[in-house]
Amino acid sequence: MVATRAVAGTPIDRRELLLRGAAAAAAAAAARVDVGVSRAQLRPAAVRRLDAAVRGAVAVPGRASYENARRVYQLAGPRPRPLAVVTVRDSTDVEALMRWAAREDVAVVARSGGHSYIRQSGGSGAVVADLSRLRNVRVASAAAEVEVGGGVQLIDLNRALAARGALVPTGSCPSVGVGGLTLGGGMGLSARRLGLTCDRLVAATIVTADGRRRRVGARSDEDLFWALRGGGGSFGVVTSLRFAVHRASRAAWASMSLPWAHADEALARWQELAPAAPRALTAILSLSAGGPPQVSVIAQHFGSEAELRRLLAPLARIDGASLSTGVDGLLGLARRWAGCLDGPLAACHTQGTARGGTLQRSSFAASSIYLVRRLDEAGRRALLARVASRSGSGTVILDAYGGAINAVAADATAFVHRDVLASAQVLSYHAPGAGGEARTWVRGTRAALERHGARGAYANYADARLENFEREYWGANRTRLREVKRRVDPDGRLVFPQAVGT
Repeated sequence: MVATRAVAGTPIDRRELLLRGAAAAAAAAAARVDVGVSRAQLRPAAVRRLDAAVRGAVAVPGRASYENARRVYQLAGPRPRPLAVVTVRDSTDVEALMRWAAREDVAVVARSGGHSYIRQSGGSGAVVADLSRLRNVRVASAAAEVEVGGGVQLIDLNRALAARGALVPTGSCPSVGVGGLTLGGGMGLSARRLGLTCDRLVAATIVTADGRRRRVGARSDEDLFWALRGGGGSFGVVTSLRFAVHRASRAAWASMSLPWAHADEALARWQELAPAAPRALTAILSLSAGGPPQVSVIAQHFGSEAELRRLLAPLARIDGASLSTGVDGLLGLARRWAGCLDGPLAACHTQGTARGGTLQRSSFAASSIYLVRRLDEAGRRALLARVASRSGSGTVILDAYGGAINAVAADATAFVHRDVLASAQVLSYHAPGAGGEARTWVRGTRAALERHGARGAYANYADARLENFEREYWGANRTRLREVKRRVDPDGRLVFPQAVGT
């Protein structure tokens, strides 16, 4: 974050003051990582008032619960040091928390699953509203809609819906919180058939900065409902979400590996095939550094296995390609894409977030950019050269768009990227405290794609180094998002590094 200095006579609004306070606390924590207590703390009297205001557990520095309560998924960088973490029990707790925050003049950050790439729900300098106890999943009797708590993890939603022969399109990481995923968009292997997660949202319960609980939908507070579908977590604390479900029981899957010697041919054919394929098919291509580098494709098809093999034939005909296909139930597919197909279902949770969870937290650098047109030969070679030259961890994951995703108008929801061919996620894992090379490679790879016509970025793959994140994430929709923010949070109570401004 670039340091700023106030100019004499220049007015600073309350949002800026809160943001600077949060940033200062984060900087203090970063400079004093070996010190047990951050300089930014709540006054004892404020803590007592918080304890009295809510029924959920309150963790503050000095209490035994604090170290565990402040954990998030991303391990890169100094650990977040929130003023407090409140594990809320329900919407009533959130209402009380927001009223307390207004009286005490502190910022609030919501945490659904804690998977922000840049740890925005870590809450340094703010109070975290931890939604992890809000995990109810209620499927309507006709299985047409499902109401879920803001802290439900994706694997638990998938399990509950699969048992009813239904699904909502979600991402593949099983322990991501459905609230955060939806607010940023929600891309996954069902998206070209069913749309993004936010496209299936029909209503939500949100507590805004004034401590007011609102039920929003297409006919109730339409602007706020619009903002929640892809505009991020800047507008309040979303405690429950209602989705329209799709009735299904199974789908076909495919996994393919291709030799690096034919990577250019594979990339060219994938670009022609995947974004223009029938909606039933979503195909994802990955380019991974290594010795040698690797090309792989995974795909899901709401149709027969034979149809899937026919659709993927242009890729399967490449010399050296190896293709595996099959058919599975919805929960089996979710576990396959999550990488936890074997063992007990409980293992699909991150350690410490649910009993039996075995998934490890990670340290990584990441960014994203959208392909708005096919990469030409020069663009493909530039991308492949970036991957081939990487000696450490490095992957570029291309998610095909089109289909139901692009059938939605760019201004119909806050999620604006409705005219692209694919998203490119650039990812590099590294040891905690040793991410310099990883960040450099990620930035360079994104820049290489930008030079060949790519643009924009996906808010759920947050990147702190974007020069203008509002433009990159939300394009022309950022103006309306700012208007909604001014109306529901005029003081900037919900604030974090990449919150929508006012």
